[in-house]
Amino acid sequence: VQDWPGRLGYWDVGVPPSGPMDHLAFRLGNRLLGNAAGAAGLELTVTGPTLRFRAEARVCLTGAEMDADLDGDAVPWWRPFAIPAGGVLRIGRVAGPGARAYVCVAGGIPVPEYLGSRATFARGRCGGHAGRPLQVGDVLHLTDAAGEGADFPLPPGLIPRYGPAWELRVVYGPH
Repeated sequence: VQDWPGRLGYWDVGVPPSGPMDHLAFRLGNRLLGNAAGAAGLELTVTGPTLRFRAEARVCLTGAEMDADLDGDAVPWWRPFAIPAGGVLRIGRVAGPGARAYVCVAGGIPVPEYLGSRATFARGRCGGHAGRPLQVGDVLHLTDAAGEGADFPLPPGLIPRYGPAWELRVVYGPH
């Protein structure tokens, strides 16, 4: 579980900055759903989960595209779609460039805040769902918010482009 801008301002006490790695894709997913910019969602790295929804929901998939289907039917990326109660969303491996993808849900994921953020900090065992990455059998309770977002895709010119080459800035740190 991540939120934007994440947990900031605690490096001096050993808590590194957190939040989504691809904050633009994350924020665009929330915007398409009509969520607040900081609504919590799921960050996926290289492969995704299988999620069973006990109640109706609206979701938006953003970031590096992964194979994804809802009850066997392909689902769109960069466009909100409805999931019926009992629906199963399967997200597989990354299907092209990039490594991080996001599952944003209308209303966000209501996990408790810790130091001003809902972001998971696994090493510190705090934030997110029980302070750890999600595991098989975990249950996340969603809000009833339907969201006032779009029912259309993000215009192609606004979708971030992910390529095979990346330029990274590295700053010497305590570890």
